[in-house]
Amino acid sequence: MYRRLYPILITSAAFTHHSAAIDLPLVNPGFEVSAIEPIGWTPSQHIGETAYEIAIDSKQPAEGKQSFRIARLSDQVYGMISQRILLPKDSIGGTLSFSAMLRTKAVGPGGSLLLANLLDRSGNMLAQIRSIPLSGDNSWRRISVTMSVPANAYAIEPAFILLDGGTAWIDDVRLSADPVKDPVKN
Repeated sequence: MYRRLYPILITSAAFTHHSAAIDLPLVNPGFEVSAIEPIGWTPSQHIGETAYEIAIDSKQPAEGKQSFRIARLSDQVYGMISQRILLPKDSIGGTLSFSAMLRTKAVGPGGSLLLANLLDRSGNMLAQIRSIPLSGDNSWRRISVTMSVPANAYAIEPAFILLDGGTAWIDDVRLSADPVKDPVKN
């Protein structure tokens, strides 16, 4: 029996090299720092009187001892928590991955979701990405979004948002950058 050997063509070209992902320094990603408030996260809502209950919840966390819970108490466009993270320079041109464990109970069709804003140095929004909203009743599941980092990006604001009635939980938040190194030159 004969084996035919096929030549392999190797060309010299510039390739983009992706290095290993870098974990970005979120503050309190597992909501374990305080039993009272989500230290490191900024709660907000659209406008008006308080329409959301926000709390650290120890009853059924996805990881560790606690998770974060948000429940809508009265009609309102949205309630959310977020934080701002400065981007490392080598993340420019690469991709960012944002993920978390989410759970919902009786959430309306508007849902609850992850949201990430990329900002320039002046705080102007360059891009926004949203996960698919979870509505109804859902047990813990990891939800993630990935976005490209434009040349003028300076910071990212990862957020967890409730856009309808019901209760939603978040836990085990992760944020990483997959930087792009300079092209390899031959």
